[in-house]
Amino acid sequence: MIVTVKTFAALREIIGSASVAIDVSSDASVRDVIKAVSERYPGIGIIASQIIIAVNMEYVSFDHPVHESDEVALIPPVSGGSK
Repeated sequence: MIVTVKTFAALREIIGSASVAIDVSSDASVRDVIKAVSERYPGIGIIASQIIIAVNMEYVSFDHPVHESDEVALIPPVSGGSK
């Protein structure tokens, strides 16, 4: 099945796109989606364990199931602020 993976900040730079379609098995979880993205784009491996996940605009755990046409947002850690 195909899910759409949305990327932000450093992940978007690594992948080179705001979104990418990923094919995963019909019983896949968020963890499986992250694994598939990491295999296709090895550069995200460094921060994969630190990202926050949202499926269809709701924060979820890595064990959350995904379904056909879900939108999986990978939100990397960010820092900054003003002095």
